[in-house]
Amino acid sequence: MALTNLWGSYFSRIELRGGERVAMAKPFRRGFFSRVGLNVGGAVPPAEVQPESLRQRVSGLLGA
Repeated sequence: MALTNLWGSYFSRIELRGGERVAMAKPFRRGFFSRVGLNVGGAVPPAEVQPESLRQRVSGLLGA
């Protein structure tokens, strides 16, 4: 699974302001409800779970 459209949403909490990292500066700048997406791929058999293969699958779900 991969979450999309998080940047700029309520969940995008850290931003740079004057060269300084600020948390939750304007948490509702895009409104209270933002369209955050969830892309879901096929199931992975437990025997095939490896960190690199999972990274590649998530990257594919993000279209990266």
